[in-house]
Amino acid sequence: MKKFWKISLGVLLILIIVGGAAAYHERHQIRRYLLVHQQYQKTDILRSSQIKLNLRPALSTKNTTATNHLTTTYRRELQQLSTGPQYAKVIVNPYQTSPCLA
Repeated sequence: MKKFWKISLGVLLILIIVGGAAAYHERHQIRRYLLVHQQYQKTDILRSSQIKLNLRPALSTKNTTATNHLTTTYRRELQQLSTGPQYAKVIVNPYQTSPCLA
């Protein structure tokens, strides 16, 4: 009787494994077919080259120009200051970039 249960359990495990593998293979084939044969009806979809162009990083000079202007102003003021501890000057948020101090 023990031998019958061992054989039955072995056959059942083999059926589950084979059935699972067949289901996985079938699902994989269906997904592959659907991905390969997709057709887009919309005409306003971006091409791959346009998407790559849109994702390309661009250098912004907005803050650079403002920072250069402020640096020039501070250098001019620094040249006009006298030396010594009594003439010390502290500029809080010199480049006006801190949101807490704006």
